[in-house]
Amino acid sequence: MRLSYSLRFHNHKQHLIDVCLCIHSSVQAGLTLTMPAWIPGSYMIRDYARHIVSIRAEAQGRSVTLKKLDKQSWQLQSVSRDLSVHYQVYAYDLSVRGAHVDDEHIYFNGAAVFLQVQEMEHQPCSIILDKQSIPDDWQITSSFQQQATGKPEQILFQADHYDDLIDHPVEIGTQETHAFKVLDVPHSISFTGYHQADTGRIMQDLERICRQQSRHFSDDLPVDRYCFLTMLTGDGYGGLEHRYSSSLMCARQDLIAKHQTTVDKGYIKFLGLCSHEYFHLWNVRRIRPQVFVNGNLNHEVHTELLWWFEGVTSYYDDLALVRSGVISEADYLNLLAHNMSRLQRVPGRCRQTLAESSFDAWTRFYKQDENAANAIVSYYLKGALVALALDLTIRNKTSSRQSLDDLLQAVWQRFGKTQTGVPERGIEQLAAEVIDADLQDFFAKALYSTEEIHFESLLEPLGLLLQYRQARDDEDLGGFLEQVPVESSPRLYTGIQFSSNACGMLCRSIINDSPAERAGVAPGDRLLAVNSIEASSGVMQFMLKNASSGDEMILHLFRADVLLQRSLILKPAPEDCADLTLHPSARSAQVQARKAWLSGY
Repeated sequence: MRLSYSLRFHNHKQHLIDVCLCIHSSVQAGLTLTMPAWIPGSYMIRDYARHIVSIRAEAQGRSVTLKKLDKQSWQLQSVSRDLSVHYQVYAYDLSVRGAHVDDEHIYFNGAAVFLQVQEMEHQPCSIILDKQSIPDDWQITSSFQQQATGKPEQILFQADHYDDLIDHPVEIGTQETHAFKVLDVPHSISFTGYHQADTGRIMQDLERICRQQSRHFSDDLPVDRYCFLTMLTGDGYGGLEHRYSSSLMCARQDLIAKHQTTVDKGYIKFLGLCSHEYFHLWNVRRIRPQVFVNGNLNHEVHTELLWWFEGVTSYYDDLALVRSGVISEADYLNLLAHNMSRLQRVPGRCRQTLAESSFDAWTRFYKQDENAANAIVSYYLKGALVALALDLTIRNKTSSRQSLDDLLQAVWQRFGKTQTGVPERGIEQLAAEVIDADLQDFFAKALYSTEEIHFESLLEPLGLLLQYRQARDDEDLGGFLEQVPVESSPRLYTGIQFSSNACGMLCRSIINDSPAERAGVAPGDRLLAVNSIEASSGVMQFMLKNASSGDEMILHLFRADVLLQRSLILKPAPEDCADLTLHPSARSAQVQARKAWLSGY
């Protein structure tokens, strides 16, 4: 029994992909075809079947009836031989999770294009691209390995089974591709879109990062090829991991430019994205939650372990940058302080546990509303800081004999290399086996409670001082400082998070227990005037700068089409801005402990 998927792109200006699924055998009535509802690595129901604009079936030249069962399933109504299912997919989702076709390029993920044949998921299948529907000067970039066909008008790929079929994104266009090696394994990075980047520098830095990530797993690199598919846009950002590749989207200005001598925050952000997705090569793609091993792509699959799979990955993505030497110690500590500030500014950290955040990713993290900041916490952000706390706790409890690196390698040996799914409490149980310290209390507090994490005491053995202060403005996230900052004048705040709006300042969300909430301002209100002056961000900053705690601010705003007036009483802004400094009298042992942490040795 064989399955083949033939793809044609003649209708690229209509953003359509023509697909023909052929089942080369006898097919019984009742056979069901389904389109995935979500894509592995992105935990949100996306309902890819909604992009199928037409579908029909035939066998030996005769029409065969397909009955639609639900939003994503079709059932064959009669016995057939050599069944062909013809369907069109609308592909205009410029993201790393879907498919996008126009006259500039073709990009697709298999989950957005390929129907799944129920009870044939483990059958090998072929992918045939119609070369005649692709411009002559376009090239193909994918971790799929091209096969010889003997037919110059066709390009052939082979997949071992359906999961393999949807695990190799494909980019077709005028992208430029650059090759490098990691541990003698061929790697490449492609760039789709205009740029003026120093590609030589990028490859050099990527090689160092990938090399460092492999060290985290004892140089056990489980691939024979790997490629980064990068789409460049004006302001995009995102990534999705696969077993032999990753899809990236970034702003073109984030790439380091030719003749640029300094590493700026945009380039660090891009390198962190590459580092994150490459770490997933092990953690998520081969080390997987038990519930994902045979996870159904038709509905949500819940796990409390995303704190490990995304949070720990988010910890090691930046750590690999400093350990590989592509950023400085100061740059890394700056990133760390920024993340601590971001966590402090999320009241939801006091309401949702990290395990709950993981479990509810489908309906809460990926479907955030105006109250999200007050109700939820990110398993990426808090997960990364819990990973830091776990790492430093292990180092402190074992006098630096062990670290999170040891637990990570044990997880790889126990679950990754054996392709055994991680049970819901599997990380905690393995930690009890391999770490010479009792971590039960740590896990109970960090994962299953909303208690604050006291980083001050964890960082002190590394000769680092952590202090929180008021932010100087909305953009101030603190950072790494050479010395403790001089105290500035107290700052006032409203608790309103604004969005730009042509008709005024839109109140996107209101922080709990803030002056705005007490005044009765609500999400969606449109601010028109402050103290009878037309509202703008500049006016708001001026009013706050020249006011005192306890002063009244009169707001005029529209709620829907009703004009309202609210009296807001100002109060001091919270101390939620993290500054990290080196302890001025750090002992030699503290300095050595910090160097060991940041070097990984």
